[in-house]
Amino acid sequence: MGFDIEASPGAAPHPSTPLQIFWTVTEPEITDQVVVNIEIVPDVQEIIYDSGTLEALTVRGWAQLAIHRNGDWFFRGHVHENGVVGDNYAFAIALNPIDTNSDLHYAIQQGTLGGTVDPFEDRDDDWQQPTGNDPAIAANWNAIRLRGSTAFRSVLHA
Repeated sequence: MGFDIEASPGAAPHPSTPLQIFWTVTEPEITDQVVVNIEIVPDVQEIIYDSGTLEALTVRGWAQLAIHRNGDWFFRGHVHENGVVGDNYAFAIALNPIDTNSDLHYAIQQGTLGGTVDPFEDRDDDWQQPTGNDPAIAANWNAIRLRGSTAFRSVLHA
């Protein structure tokens, strides 16, 4: 029994085109094909989730959570008080549950902002939290990257 498999040398799989393998068995002669759907996913090493601009009362800001394949994470952002009176705020970005334990993995920044009448409190807060590491990010990396932006949620509270 023998068989041959042929492929076009210039053929490269495309994410939306199935790979087709035509085969023939020489004795007894049988010819058929196998169709394989291939999803080409880049080997992403880092994902940066950007909250976009969010507002709560008179506080406005943005935040970014960067996560790495090895589980490292980094959280940074900016908030500004637009009101006359200052506010306390909390800004959080969370990964939606990524493992069977349904644990929530998140980063949070809290602070106080002064208003236009408060000469002692700053109206702006910029932060960059020290890098942390979460082994669950590394263990669930493929699931996180395949979900893309749906893997995250963010909230600003004042």
